[in-house]
Amino acid sequence: MVRELRAPSKKLALFLAFAAAAIILQASSGAFQSSFGGYPDEPAHLVTGLMVHDYLHGGDLLDPLHFAHTYYLHYPKVGMGQWPPVFYGVQALWFGVVGPTRFSAILLMCLLSATTAWVIAIVIMPHVGRTIAAVTGCVFLLAPLVQQYGGMVMTEIPTALLGLLAVLSFAKLLDDPSTKWTLAFAGFTLLTIMTKGNGFALALVPPLAI
Repeated sequence: MVRELRAPSKKLALFLAFAAAAIILQASSGAFQSSFGGYPDEPAHLVTGLMVHDYLHGGDLLDPLHFAHTYYLHYPKVGMGQWPPVFYGVQALWFGVVGPTRFSAILLMCLLSATTAWVIAIVIMPHVGRTIAAVTGCVFLLAPLVQQYGGMVMTEIPTALLGLLAVLSFAKLLDDPSTKWTLAFAGFTLLTIMTKGNGFALALVPPLAI
């Protein structure tokens, strides 16, 4: 019983360690002083997330197109329609909880990076042990592309996280052909596609795996 109670706390401690590492890495690279110009698409992703947040917290809910048009006239970096909406919904919910600030925008990206590292570590832990799993998660966070995109308001990290969850769901489906895992794979695949079009690559997972 004690071991069962300790297991969730150890997993939580591992996530917090990854989150702290991600925040420290991004802070050391100057991400929290970002002007959101690290990549041409970054301002559009941020402004669109802010637009969805502002719409949900004071816009005319019955006339979203008018709100979006008016918002675009003031901030002509809105990217809704050019990119799918899931990432903007995540930003809007996050900003609704912690507030729309420079710090909170980058903190969200750090936490998404940490969550991806945590999922990787938790999945491989039963096979390689806690130490190697933790090191593997850290290696992911230290990867140059993860540090680059984890410090910018971009769709790459959430796409990677959702795509990973989709692949893991399909792996579970192969071991346990059930409605639960079928729906999980379909759901995470849809969320990945609705975050970035690269998610269509998940269509290759079933034939390659089988």
